[in-house]
Amino acid sequence: MGSQLYKQFFMIVLFCSSLYASDLYYNVQIQGRSIGYIKSNESQESVYQGEKVSQRETFIVFRLEDAIGQKGSYVLQEKTITRTHDNYVLSYLMSYQKGAISGEQSFLFEGRRVQAKHTLNEEVLLEETYALPENVSITTDYFSLLPFFQKCKQHPLSISIVDPKKIKGAKISVQKMVIIPLGIRLLEVQGKKESTHAYRLKNDEGQLTFWLSKNKQKILRIQENRVNGTTIELSTSEVKEKIQESANSEKRFFFPYKLGQVYRYIFHSGKQKMGSIRFTFELSEKKQYKVEAEGSFYNGNLTFKSTTKYSETFAPLTYILKEDKQGKKSKIRCEFIHGGVKERYTTTQTMDRLIPLPPQFIFLDNNSLHHFAVFILQFPLDDTKKNIIYNIFHPRRMRVTQSKFYFEGLEERLRKYRIETPFHTLKIWVSEKGHLIKYQQGNLVAQLQVKKDE
Repeated sequence: MGSQLYKQFFMIVLFCSSLYASDLYYNVQIQGRSIGYIKSNESQESVYQGEKVSQRETFIVFRLEDAIGQKGSYVLQEKTITRTHDNYVLSYLMSYQKGAISGEQSFLFEGRRVQAKHTLNEEVLLEETYALPENVSITTDYFSLLPFFQKCKQHPLSISIVDPKKIKGAKISVQKMVIIPLGIRLLEVQGKKESTHAYRLKNDEGQLTFWLSKNKQKILRIQENRVNGTTIELSTSEVKEKIQESANSEKRFFFPYKLGQVYRYIFHSGKQKMGSIRFTFELSEKKQYKVEAEGSFYNGNLTFKSTTKYSETFAPLTYILKEDKQGKKSKIRCEFIHGGVKERYTTTQTMDRLIPLPPQFIFLDNNSLHHFAVFILQFPLDDTKKNIIYNIFHPRRMRVTQSKFYFEGLEERLRKYRIETPFHTLKIWVSEKGHLIKYQQGNLVAQLQVKKDE
């Protein structure tokens, strides 16, 4: 994409960012149950290169539940910059985070052209320039619809729109949207009855009802018109704290491993036993997980003990390993800091490194089934065959490498995944509850040992 356009985009963002008005919070509900919140903020009008512009920033958090009952957050942040006099969109930036998956979509508009770029975990998936069709409007979020509601008086208003988030293929798809005024309606907002302007919105995806404030400057409520439809309602900043409290309690509830219980895996190559690993989880008063692991291979010729500490959200904090391979001892100590890791690796010599890390990564060491167990909790893999590219930090290599993850289907009620790294291809099998059941790398297979009374 053109560097000049990017420079213009970031200059406008920088110029507008310090001029925000107060935040608006919305509660997102399904069947009366809160599943997330929206925070929206519109900047005050400012002049940039002789034109009046404004920037709107929207922050959205949803609590999601996947097919096996594990819950996680979906976080989305949007920035829209528009010319004030005609609401022409100059730029739109959308970034999102779902578990360990992160992505970004950016769009820069100039005349009847738009430059689009999509990335997934820092891999560029799309980078194209498109010609915009004639007589279309750009809508980026619910709040970008306000000017259309304000134009709609007594008669329905038909509009041809382009949603940048749907720009994916070879051409831009245009969607028809109809806004129908429903008149003045009473609505209870935060415990008070208010006169509102109501509208019905129809498009190819369904119908929504909007309630606007008396001056048509603020959205008070949005209702999806279908069974068990979503409701978005003006709220206060307290909704943010409530969602976070719910997230914390759900995270603790869906942790599948029993604290203090020993989980043991036996390694075989064919019929020959190669070794074993055992580990336990503990949770401290500071809400930090500690994983103690030890292993023995090749009739005791290779042994190790390790301690890994994680935050409540399973981000690695520290890692200490002591290993003995036929009398040759080695140690690894890692301290994870913001944006990187301090590592000391001692074999016949000592190496100290400060290694930068990407925002999202997986921490895996050799013979680390306990790290895979945590990886599964960090990374709620979707049941799709689309591959996901991700970063792995390996302390022995003291570097980050990219890997690919594939869902291969169900096998005896276990979800099966293939992981391809630059060095190995391996497979893991995961239970419905989220336990690591089986691991395979070449002919080497590790299996969870389950006691009869469990």
